[in-house]
Amino acid sequence: MVPVGAILVAVVLGLRALNAAQNRQGTPATVAAATVPVSRGSSTFWQDSGAGGTIVFQLILSGVAMGLTGVGMESGNGTALTAGLAAFYLLFPGWIARGILAPLGFVRLAYFTASLSRVEWRRDKPGGPALVAAWALAQQEKPWPSSIAWVERKLASSKAALQGSGVVAFGLLEASKGRLESARDWLDSVLMFDPRVAPPRVRVVAAEWLATDAAARGDWKRVKAISDNKKWPGSSTLTLLGALAGRMLGEPLPTNAGLWFWWLLAPRRLWTRGFVKQAAEHRGKRQAPQAALPTPPEALDAMGRATFLTLALKGYSSPAAASVVEVARAWEAALGSDVRSKLFVRATLVGGGEPDAAVEEVRQLVEQALGPLLPGKLNDVPGALPALIETAAQTRKDALYTELEERMNRMEGRKLGNKELPQLEEWRELLALRGLYRQACESGSAGDHSLAHSIIRDKLVNFGVWLYNVRVEKPVANAVFRMLEAEAVALGDSDSEALNKKNGACDL
Repeated sequence: MVPVGAILVAVVLGLRALNAAQNRQGTPATVAAATVPVSRGSSTFWQDSGAGGTIVFQLILSGVAMGLTGVGMESGNGTALTAGLAAFYLLFPGWIARGILAPLGFVRLAYFTASLSRVEWRRDKPGGPALVAAWALAQQEKPWPSSIAWVERKLASSKAALQGSGVVAFGLLEASKGRLESARDWLDSVLMFDPRVAPPRVRVVAAEWLATDAAARGDWKRVKAISDNKKWPGSSTLTLLGALAGRMLGEPLPTNAGLWFWWLLAPRRLWTRGFVKQAAEHRGKRQAPQAALPTPPEALDAMGRATFLTLALKGYSSPAAASVVEVARAWEAALGSDVRSKLFVRATLVGGGEPDAAVEEVRQLVEQALGPLLPGKLNDVPGALPALIETAAQTRKDALYTELEERMNRMEGRKLGNKELPQLEEWRELLALRGLYRQACESGSAGDHSLAHSIIRDKLVNFGVWLYNVRVEKPVANAVFRMLEAEAVALGDSDSEALNKKNGACDL
């Protein structure tokens, strides 16, 4: 038999001797400016300050588990065998919860089992166990509302700082409630966190859900983008989905042999076999460009053509920019001098009315209808843009800047008044701000990007400092600094880049 007791004694004595040697040498205190950031989640197990104690405990427990199990099996003692199996259960609770209980949909048992983990989730509770429980909910076709509420209460009652696990858990809860768009935003936002507080085991859950969701919607470009994004950790499931996306998009690779190879490496082969078989038989075709708008009948006048094209445009869920511009040009022609002359003649005959006011009212209605259909950028549209489009685009940009500034000011006001929101609501506010910022940046030129950045640049960094120092939400504050640093790099703002890089290096 392995001398487990002697090994444990040697490990303990070795650790004590190392600690005593360091004390005798008078190891100097780490200089504050050179502190190596050690996060709550720890980028590696060895960065965890309690790693030594955890190893000793696991070794003791493994000795007990093997000893009792061996005795129970040799002597037929049921009590010893049961105790040995229970010790094994306590030895690998994280793996059992993640690999067995969650895939089977055992929500509460998965949560409590994961809570026993001293390796995977030792410094990430209740976020880590809540993630495992939410993942178990995601395996159920129709999860019970009471189970969703139970996991949400566990997550919301946390006194610890919010980490990537909590964000992914809440995103999965949103999906369980049927709020898929919100779930996508929450799960995608885990990439904002430092990898030390959003380790691969957390990010891979988000990536697999996002890729599976996109595949279910037939959005194979999105699936391919996720599987190719190096920020997401790799997994056999993501590799298989990426291969399927390549086939559906008409790419030469993978071949059928490649598809089946990745299928063999992926989990749940029984459930995915039929789908992979269909994909192997599929002859992918690259997506054809969106069909142009139909040609109006020649008998129609300018107003009739504009109305015809507008009705045709309503049949597209996501019309191409060129189609929207074509409709705008038709309205520009319809609302030209000819229609003004006709309205003036009519007003003279009936003895009243303002032709210019009527035309302007129609223009505003058209701008309001076409504005929401405009894509973020119109650079690919040939020719000069009609005034209707330029006005609608500028109106939309102005509205975005106003809303972005108002939301930033509200967050600034809460900071000045020290009015705290629950941590999940605080993250929701940051996601809403980021969404507005992205829309504002995508709606125009580099100058528009710079303008949007100037609205949040100083106030958001101060908000992050407040989160860090006052609320002690260090991982969330770090995510704010990382976002601002990336934007500063993109815009060439060296001062903002240096400040946020320095802030982002602070201890988590």
